[in-house]
Amino acid sequence: MVFVDPNDPESVEQASEILQSQIHVLVDSLKRAIYASWLRLKDVNAVETMYQRIFTRAIDDFRGDPDEYMQSLEMETKNATDQSMADPAVGKRAREQQIRIILYLIWMGLPPERRNLDELNIDIQKILDSAMYDVRGDAFGLNN
Repeated sequence: MVFVDPNDPESVEQASEILQSQIHVLVDSLKRAIYASWLRLKDVNAVETMYQRIFTRAIDDFRGDPDEYMQSLEMETKNATDQSMADPAVGKRAREQQIRIILYLIWMGLPPERRNLDELNIDIQKILDSAMYDVRGDAFGLNN
């Protein structure tokens, strides 16, 4: 585990490098959660709308006050990380909290020259688009 001191550029860079090398794990986890939501709801548009709203709220909160955003993550991390997001038993609040954690980790994993809200939003939208492409393919029998 790497301790990250936000005031120490070296520790931030080290954490960023580790996250960049493992970003696929976070993306896969998020895509599995989106797919599991589709299996549960059987409504492609409802799933896309639900996750788009979660992402939009999270990015708006992050944009508003990153320090407050981090404090909200730290207070609820234990409850949110006990179960996989793909687990149907995970409640709406826990799922949203896990997505917020992933969003922050993706932010930390962005190379310093790309670490801005527009780039974060682009990366999150790409993940959602890719996951929804897979869901739509399965929903309409295109992924056989």
